[in-house]
Amino acid sequence: MPLEYVKSQKDGNLLKYDGYLFRKEKVGMRNNGFLPMPTTLLDLQIPNEYKFTHNGQQFLLHDSGPVDNRILVFSTVRNLELLSNQHHWFGDGTFKTSPPLFAQLYTIHGLRNNVNIPLVFALLPNKSAATYDSFSNIKNLNQHLNPESFLTDFEIASITSFTRQFPNSVNRGCFFILDNVFGEKVKTKEKLEYGT
Repeated sequence: MPLEYVKSQKDGNLLKYDGYLFRKEKVGMRNNGFLPMPTTLLDLQIPNEYKFTHNGQQFLLHDSGPVDNRILVFSTVRNLELLSNQHHWFGDGTFKTSPPLFAQLYTIHGLRNNVNIPLVFALLPNKSAATYDSFSNIKNLNQHLNPESFLTDFEIASITSFTRQFPNSVNRGCFFILDNVFGEKVKTKEKLEYGT
């Protein structure tokens, strides 16, 4: 659309109209073959087309099944081979970008040509030790997975689980994350003590 036309729509009808069309198309798509949004992990259905990469490699390597504490692990056989050749792994969970129904997206990274590459993606329902134990069983997907070290944040449940699953690996805590945690604690304490 030319910029002049957009500017000429001073009353905002263009945006309202586009929003209406978008909603109408979205509802139409939902009624034409898209699955409804699940309300629980028990209801979550993953169509086969989303279990594979664009070139046909299996991407969903583990699905714990329709249970309340469902875990989905995404990677490829090639990524696991790359990870098995890595001596040092880096793991991190993020809560801000996880999809609804899951508590976190946890990734395991390796280095290739000095570039940090995410190789395993897991959608986890919570931060419990049992969940991390189930996720740590990724070693069952490739028997050669055995890092020398594993760098993580200072979350006790994940450290304990990975140490149990990879007993020959040294777990190292990430100073950057520790520094951020201490920094946030200091800021919070200052606000409480000094009322700033």
